[in-house]
Amino acid sequence: MRRCNQVAGILLVIFSIWVIVTSTELDYLIEFSPGAGFFPLWLGISLLILSVILLFNSTLLNSI
Repeated sequence: MRRCNQVAGILLVIFSIWVIVTSTELDYLIEFSPGAGFFPLWLGISLLILSVILLFNSTLLNSI
């Protein structure tokens, strides 16, 4: 199960970086409201944080 979590964490890190990079091509704000790139950017950032936590837990904490 540890190897599956590591592979999933790595794939999610790659996917979240792709989401962040492609969302920066969209408008973040339109006048005084969120634009089309607001939600994908924060979704990618939160996915990146959670996937790093998954990778950290499956790699370092299970080896102790």
